Amino acid sequence: MFALSHMQLGTAGEWRNLKLQDLADGAWEIPSWIDFETLLWTDFGNVNRQSQAQRDIDNFYQRSLPAGEFFIKFDRLRILAGFHEDASLIALLRRLLRPNLLAEILPTTR
Repeated sequence: MFALSHMQLGTAGEWRNLKLQDLADGAWEIPSWIDFETLLWTDFGNVNRQSQAQRDIDNFYQRSLPAGEFFIKFDRLRILAGFHEDASLIALLRRLLRPNLLAEILPTTR
């Protein structure tokens, strides 16, 4: 928690907020320091992480994932990819979500 408390600005702050939300939802547990450090290197160590995340999100589909798990993973990828505009996120979701879930979320989608 101490390390997370110092992650306040930019992508690090957004990453921290996601981790705190996951912690509150029971979707993440605070790991050992070694595991936390590995997680940091995984998420922040790649200098091309934004372009890699953009490629990853382009190939990421809901398939059989439950909606909650899909949105947790999607949210992480979209932050890393630098996607913050609502219009582009909606366009992505229209392509990535299963049609039946998309119809529930956006009833006017065809």
